[in-house]
Amino acid sequence: MWMADHLLNPRKGEQVVALEAWTTLTAVATHTKRVKLSHAVLCQGFRYPGALAKMAATLDEISNGKFIFALGAGWFKREFEAYGIPWGDHDKLIERAGEQIKIVNALWTQESVNFSSRYYRWVNANLVPKPVQKPCPLIWYGGNSG
Repeated sequence: MWMADHLLNPRKGEQVVALEAWTTLTAVATHTKRVKLSHAVLCQGFRYPGALAKMAATLDEISNGKFIFALGAGWFKREFEAYGIPWGDHDKLIERAGEQIKIVNALWTQESVNFSSRYYRWVNANLVPKPVQKPCPLIWYGGNSG
């Protein structure tokens, strides 16, 4: 099951319902044993990487390893503007998404994470519990279009 990750509905208009993706997938996870769950795709700008890693590990736990992690850079500028989320040019959005994937993967697979980059700085960060899937949930990247 794929769930869109949007704060506003980009296809049908801002006044049309767009359910919050994490809450919806978590609710579905409690009612299924076989269905794989994912976002189509998570927007890197909506969540800080530490919270993102924790949320994903939690959903992987609740779904008993049925979660697929899919992340993208974000494309709907109006959504960023509406909620005060910093927007950047295409290359900066792509760069942030790449850094988030590295951080999330490190938090899932390493005991302690040290990371320093243009956008993030981590000192001896850890994540417990780790995801159910080993070494970690499948990671999909949602595009690098120009």
